Amino acid sequence: MTPRLLVTAALVLLAVPLCVAAQLTARDTGTFVVLDRDFKLTELQYRLTRKGTQWAMEGKKPDAQWQPITCARGCDYRDSTKQEVAAYFPPEWSGKMDFACIQNVAQAFCRGVEKADASKNVFLVVALASDKPFPLFLRRIVAP
Repeated sequence: MTPRLLVTAALVLLAVPLCVAAQLTARDTGTFVVLDRDFKLTELQYRLTRKGTQWAMEGKKPDAQWQPITCARGCDYRDSTKQEVAAYFPPEWSGKMDFACIQNVAQAFCRGVEKADASKNVFLVVALASDKPFPLFLRRIVAP
């Protein structure tokens, strides 16, 4: 391999982390309850699972069965880029937390970790169907 090709390959590998935000892992799966504006539990629940490399999200209301959250096209979750994640949260949030998200055409599921204390984190679902991304806070009630 020529030195020039080695340098080019190294630059490509270094650029990859700049394009993709920190990634979610299987440790981020579980069952979550949506919180209201006062951070009180609502009746809506989400369940995030991962089989191999495929993420799946289900939803349910009390006394109902889990239902896949699906749409006609673009429903497969993928890792969000840093630029996408930056657009989902106000700058003051991003100044205090590091976010990692997966997303499809309708929503993003995100984990935020406090920069000052990595033991503190939050989970959110961000609605992407509106003009401005709208984050909803979640509380995990069942961990993996």
